Amino acid sequence: MESPDLTSLIADEQTNFEFGEIVTVRDVSKYRGLMGTIAGTGDSVPLIEQNTGNTDTITMAAKAVGWKDSFKNMLYNKFFTMDKVVQAAVDADVDARNAATVGLIVGSTFVASQTQAAVTTATNLDEKTYETILAAIKLLRGLKDIQTKQKIAVPSIKILCNSADSWQIQNVIMGQLNGNGSTARSANRPALPIAELIEYDYGINDGFTIGKEVASFPGVTAGTIYLFVPNSLMVATKRPLTMETGRGSVLELSTEERAWYRVQGVYSKAFLGSSYPGTAIGAGYGNIVKVTLPT
Repeated sequence: MESPDLTSLIADEQTNFEFGEIVTVRDVSKYRGLMGTIAGTGDSVPLIEQNTGNTDTITMAAKAVGWKDSFKNMLYNKFFTMDKVVQAAVDADVDARNAATVGLIVGSTFVASQTQAAVTTATNLDEKTYETILAAIKLLRGLKDIQTKQKIAVPSIKILCNSADSWQIQNVIMGQLNGNGSTARSANRPALPIAELIEYDYGINDGFTIGKEVASFPGVTAGTIYLFVPNSLMVATKRPLTMETGRGSVLELSTEERAWYRVQGVYSKAFLGSSYPGTAIGAGYGNIVKVTLPT
């Protein structure tokens, strides 16, 4: 519970042990229906449709990590605890989970219709930041849904950022800007409709050499933020983090083995919209905007 798994803050996650290897998006989407006028004399009512919507698919992928006791570990490692093993497994899972959401965002290349440049015409940094985020909100609200071709629904907006930029953002989204260098009118701004700030600088294991591999879990670059509509990214989970245990090998003088695995898939086409790799939908679609902060 202490590990910062950001999945629930960003995505709509659905867990179902009956998911197949390939899941059709329409099967995990909302049901829809239309109220119709009826005579009330035995005529049929319009039915709720369970199979409308997207025919795109989500492919499940299994990720796992394991641990095996060793003879040398039993003899000499007086600092060994199983708590460290379990924590390492949890940290590995959290990094993989965040890579599927935050990693997806920071690793994407955004088209011009989902990119907001810094506003530089205001008087001071607070005003520039306020105007930049305000412009990004307008840009986000103007994007369209890939299914309906209408403007996206925006029940709330969140910001994903680097911790180095949190204060600069927090200082302006509540409104009432710093009056230093500003006119009274420009400082008296209303609050911006931002529901939450989410910080992610890098993963737990980022930069550490594990075995022969240097772990890489990059986060948000300072000076860049992302405005997005939460729950428009979809995560389908067939198995949450699950542990399997077994005896070790006598011939290897190993007493115990453990493995942890998770099975999930991610659907990001509606979330990334026009910035989804290989899409031919054109500009102006999606649920996320990349923003460059002023300096």
